[in-house]
Amino acid sequence: MTLKIMSWFCMVLFVAFGRAVSVQAVAAEVEVSHRPNILIVFTDDQGYADLACYGNTKHKTPRLDQLAQEGTRFTSFYAQHVCGPSRSALLTGRYPIRSMGWQMPASEITLAEKLQKVGYQTACIGKWDVSSRKAIIPRMPNAQGFDYYFGTLGANDSGRVAFHENNTAAGSTDDMGSLTRLYTEKAIDYLKNRRTADKPFLLYLSHTMMHEVIGASEAFKGKSAGSLYGDVVEEFDHETGRLLDVLDQTELLLGKRPQGARDNFYYVHAMRQGKWKYSKPRHCMYGYARDKTRAEVEELYDLEADIGETTNLAETHPEKVAELKALLESIKGDAEDLRGMTQIR
Repeated sequence: MTLKIMSWFCMVLFVAFGRAVSVQAVAAEVEVSHRPNILIVFTDDQGYADLACYGNTKHKTPRLDQLAQEGTRFTSFYAQHVCGPSRSALLTGRYPIRSMGWQMPASEITLAEKLQKVGYQTACIGKWDVSSRKAIIPRMPNAQGFDYYFGTLGANDSGRVAFHENNTAAGSTDDMGSLTRLYTEKAIDYLKNRRTADKPFLLYLSHTMMHEVIGASEAFKGKSAGSLYGDVVEEFDHETGRLLDVLDQTELLLGKRPQGARDNFYYVHAMRQGKWKYSKPRHCMYGYARDKTRAEVEELYDLEADIGETTNLAETHPEKVAELKALLESIKGDAEDLRGMTQIR
């Protein structure tokens, strides 16, 4: 269902390490005044089971549950497992092995750049994390299609973040519990005061939470049944609701295809084909995503029968392992060829 808001449509996408959808074809078919406004709310390191609509009994998430009820809830979907690759994939619509994650080059074409060309005003608020966590201006949001930017260029692993407003340094904080509300306030300010009323907009709201070091404000600290992490989830739900109230909208995802356009989906160390998921041997990714309980062996799971990935079928289906491994290696080879032609700027 669509709801007109001040003579435009509004599309809201809630993404937890998600992938961008293509709107270029939609935008090309309609007049600027009737093009959908687009809000992408992107959360960091959140698991799908953190929300009540996916079965969590400790966290109260009524506003996100409402989005799930009124919109489209994906129940068989994988996202990139770390932040930089997930962000370059979302921004470009390309696999992160091609868009290069944290090292996304200035030559990559983003969704925002495409939308600017067809009359959209664009804003990015929050965690950027695709310019090597540095103020490299050709790789920062203003140079990658966003008219306005406020946020941090990297992660909060040290318990401190530094902000930029557009290309200018804008202070720092070690209060991790302030970030969710701060970014929401900046997003609301953009919607109320910064955008032009007669033009469609893309607003990419990219939260730092729930990436470590986590923190909740005093209003939410100690209030959930899920310890500090639950406090963070519930504050995120509340702040997202505040933003949705400003829009005064109901969840919309366009498209009527019962199935996706792709059969194979590739990730940094794994791939999915239909019901099958193959993973290369690993127990530590990028030095911090450690799981020493996992043996360093190839893994194969039947996701229709085993969504929790508890039974490794690699030994009983060696032919499927070989097939998927070859496909994963082929796209890796494509990416190496691209790296040879692309300089990181």
